Amino acid sequence: DWFAAQDASDHLERVFRLSKLKYAVMTNIPFAPEEAEHWTASPQPPLTPRLKTALRVDPMLVGDWRGICSVLRRASPPHPLSMEGCVA
Repeated sequence: DWFAAQDASDHLERVFRLSKLKYAVMTNIPFAPEEAEHWTASPQPPLTPRLKTALRVDPMLVGDWRGICSVLRRASPPHPLSMEGCVA
């Protein structure tokens, strides 16, 4: 497969250059379990300056304390559930 043969960093740079984009913004939800595991990976993979990050705090704004607490409990090390209202 052609894509499998490409170096990911080189391919990303080629796509940005051909599309004349300077950068893209990736949103990340730290309280989504499938995303939270990437934030705690060690060592952190290098991030190209072409990709900027932005945290989404939607779960906090809509009051999804059950989901937030669930992710915080699984964090390593576990984070104290000390925010008022953070009761699952």
